[in-house]
Amino acid sequence: IMAHTVLDTANTKLWGPVFAKVKGAVVFIDSPCAECLYWNGGPRKLLDAGAVSIKEFSSFESAEKKHEKAVFIVSALLKGTAQSVLQDTIKSSNFKNCVVFTTYDEDTHRLSSKSDPNFAFFENLESQICNWMGNVRYSCEILYAPLFIASFSSLLFLTPTSSDLFPLLNHDLEAIDQVRKNKGEKHEITRLSDVHFFSLPVNYQLQIRYLASCLNSLFEALDCKDEIFVVGNTSRLIATQLANLPSARQRRKVSANQASLLLVDRSLDTAGPSAHSDDSIVDKMFGILPDLPCHANNISVDMTCLSSIKPTGADLSEKDKEDIKHMYFPGSIMPPNEAYPDMLKDMMTSSQKLAISIIKKSLITASEEEDFKIDPKIVKNKSSVTPDEINALVEKFCGNAGAIIYHSNLLQLSLAAAQTLSHEYHEKWMELSSMEKILTQTMTDQSPIAKIIDVINQYVQVLMNKYDEEGHKEWTVEEILMLLVYICSLRTLADPEDDIWDELSSALSLAISGSPAEELPDGLLGALGLNESHENSDIELDIAQDVVGDIITKLQSLTTPRNDLQIFNSLHQETMGPPEYSPLIGQILNKILDSNKPELEPDMEHISTGLMGLLKTGFSMFKKVTPPRPTDSPILIIFIVGGVSIEEVRCIHRKVKEYNLRNGKELKVVVGSTKVTSPADIVDKLLFENNLLPNVAV
Repeated sequence: IMAHTVLDTANTKLWGPVFAKVKGAVVFIDSPCAECLYWNGGPRKLLDAGAVSIKEFSSFESAEKKHEKAVFIVSALLKGTAQSVLQDTIKSSNFKNCVVFTTYDEDTHRLSSKSDPNFAFFENLESQICNWMGNVRYSCEILYAPLFIASFSSLLFLTPTSSDLFPLLNHDLEAIDQVRKNKGEKHEITRLSDVHFFSLPVNYQLQIRYLASCLNSLFEALDCKDEIFVVGNTSRLIATQLANLPSARQRRKVSANQASLLLVDRSLDTAGPSAHSDDSIVDKMFGILPDLPCHANNISVDMTCLSSIKPTGADLSEKDKEDIKHMYFPGSIMPPNEAYPDMLKDMMTSSQKLAISIIKKSLITASEEEDFKIDPKIVKNKSSVTPDEINALVEKFCGNAGAIIYHSNLLQLSLAAAQTLSHEYHEKWMELSSMEKILTQTMTDQSPIAKIIDVINQYVQVLMNKYDEEGHKEWTVEEILMLLVYICSLRTLADPEDDIWDELSSALSLAISGSPAEELPDGLLGALGLNESHENSDIELDIAQDVVGDIITKLQSLTTPRNDLQIFNSLHQETMGPPEYSPLIGQILNKILDSNKPELEPDMEHISTGLMGLLKTGFSMFKKVTPPRPTDSPILIIFIVGGVSIEEVRCIHRKVKEYNLRNGKELKVVVGSTKVTSPADIVDKLLFENNLLPNVAV
């Protein structure tokens, strides 16, 4: 199921027009586009294409007077903040030729401005840019470039330019209904399945339209017609936009190949990504290590052990050591390269034990290639690999710049794994994982609902009153919220009027008001009206109670998106032993890949594209016609809207590999998502963020 050729083909075509324009230019690029570039060859590709230099897209940047050509690569609408940055940069430079690439097409710009469908938005802005350059005869081009793919590995692509997009949730209905009332519509919307595109806030419309346009560009680059399937309400909105794009209709008339697209709402299964995987080292990396600045899908790795100057010494305080560490630019997860094309993929698809063994074996092989002396005890040790062993092998490369550069992919992944397993939070991660399993085993689909909530309530009260040896609470509010999100995502819970919710609300309110502000997650601080400058502030109980009331309402509705499902409405797997969590994506793959071809409707909809699709749908009403299936095409793109865990990618990889071996098939499966998610990220998205107002310039 290796699909790297599919992504490579698409990226070559999508980035080609940009590389063709950068010769002799100063390139200004924003963070999301820079992240896409990082995973697709890096800044070296711009320099090899002739770029003079590369700078951040910022009002604080400009070019030297001698440089007269600029190329801007922007992942935002060319209005509002983005337009101001353009103006500031151009006016403070000496350009005579500007090329601006935007990842939003001209139709989406018109939609955002509510302007006439024939309004020449790009041409009008080109004239303004010439005025900013100081001469209307200077040259300016504004071009649409759908730069949205970050090829994380041969198994997974991400979309940093859509990382804020999250499916609609039940508690969004009130805000959506208000938008409709402001437009004069009287019919009330009470179900997510009733929401249509134009009833959404403009920001959310733009993100839906944007992702649809990006997916269309992917199929154009692959020269493919698309068969579209959806599971979930937000996925249906995206698919409908994709089906009806004029450019998509034209593509389907002339494309030579065929591919299937399956869109799935993250909100249908939030239990998986909110859980603490005990067997995926890459999921642990994303959940434990700090984020890499300016990236939506990467982590910071401490690389000081490879430096000749280390923050050690008896005369250095802990603060001094930390300050020295911060002087070094962090390492990260590197894209696959020629030296290690499959290292990241192997770590993603292996159990933690096997992944660590692969790292150790690769480090020993690399050390032998470089003629480094290795401790024989490390080589002979065939039992479990320790972080200390990995660190000892990595430190052999210290001071050898050539070896560090050549093996940089392996070294950074090795250090990321070692630092994850030795991190002070790793023990707590494993405790949370164990607790999630215990809670899962207490709640079959037949369990008394009040009993389940009572168990959760007892956990909250007990955990928040446990203290460590230094007098700190052993469990933070954020960890309690992670457990609540996990368990409330598994099944429909108690009636909102049940007294048990009041008990839970009281316990949570006391926990929040009794916690130092610096120990609370950023999303909760924002909900409380606090920020980082209020670290020592006391949290008033009545304010905490108001916020908790909102949290409880959202927790109660976490399973609501599955109410419309008939086949995939449960996340439980009944076994001979205790009940287990059954991932939604695994259930969907089981149905899709089943050789008996069981019914997928009504949970999985096939979206008709064009007149022929509608004719087939109408004809099937009079004569039994076998409906299309995602596996009818040689390529299947599974796109999870709202984030994906590496454990889910591993699940898909395993099931498709078994399917191909069992049936002698060569089905290529590409997994895509808006981002790699973590338990903390899911808590933020579900309980605190306003997902209806993603960050786009309007």
